[in-house]
Amino acid sequence: MRVLTLAVVLVALAWSARLEAKRKDDQIVLANGDRLVGEIKGLQQGELRFKADYMLNDMSIDWRQVAELRSFDEFHVRLSSGLHLTGTIERRPDGSFSIGGAAGQTTTWQDVVLLDQAEASFWAQLKGSINSGFSYTSGIDQTQFSASGSISYAADRYAFGASGSSTFSGQSDGSTTSRNTLNILNQLTLQPKVYGVALTDFLNSEQQQLDLRTTLGAALGRWLVLTDKTEVTAFGGAVYTHEEYSAPPDPSQPGSQVANNVELVLGLGFAYYHFKTVDVRSNLSVYPSLTTWGRVRLSYAPTLNLEIARNLYWNFTLYENYDSHPPVNANKNDFGITNSIGWKF
Repeated sequence: MRVLTLAVVLVALAWSARLEAKRKDDQIVLANGDRLVGEIKGLQQGELRFKADYMLNDMSIDWRQVAELRSFDEFHVRLSSGLHLTGTIERRPDGSFSIGGAAGQTTTWQDVVLLDQAEASFWAQLKGSINSGFSYTSGIDQTQFSASGSISYAADRYAFGASGSSTFSGQSDGSTTSRNTLNILNQLTLQPKVYGVALTDFLNSEQQQLDLRTTLGAALGRWLVLTDKTEVTAFGGAVYTHEEYSAPPDPSQPGSQVANNVELVLGLGFAYYHFKTVDVRSNLSVYPSLTTWGRVRLSYAPTLNLEIARNLYWNFTLYENYDSHPPVNANKNDFGITNSIGWKF
């Protein structure tokens, strides 16, 4: 619930900051010759979002159907090479695309993966989502609740992201279990398609009798594939973990267990988009321990988002945390599935 409350506050701040006026003289010429004048909202997942003064809502345009485009407002531009640039934008009839005017950089429209309005304030540049799900079974008097939220910020070379989740399951005459996570990521682009990342993770899992696992580390990553539809990344580095368990290493001995570890981290990330209607993401991280020989942890979290209406979507998430040799007598697996309704901003 703390994660959800924080996300709501950030949404309100971001929404109020976005009220700054933008130019309304952006021009778009479509492949069929239609000409539109108004405000370019951005490009994401192959959809160019545009709004004219006479429109009640944004319209979505297939990026492949745009013949010309011009805006005197500045945009953050992401290219398939991994470069992030900021400047005014123009797409010409010959297929070339310029960022920053005559003195800027020129590429082709196929290389443009993302366009985002360059806002005047930090708060206006934030993006995020909120999800919540609830179910109740009367036959066994079981309640399940899940909530999650995320927030992100991106500049030319630097990106920040934070996400959290909370799940609860219990019965009136039985045991209850809960799981809480918080993930913080700082990313810096070092050169095209290569980035460095500093990560901080917190995990509480009653299923594994884990009061708190704190993970701090750094890694180098590379975009293997980067288009408006697909992203594939690979990364590797090292982390330090501090673990506090509620169970002792020997059930006959009272007290809790504290463990400190140094681990490698190797991972793969995958994302696929079909415009805004389908969003599939999957992250796999493997942590071979350097201080406890033979111990390997694994974290896997695929998600599926299906758009229901404008910015409203259905979310399906599967999560798996595996520990080959936990330092206490606890479950090796922490596995679960959540269904929720979410909103993106």
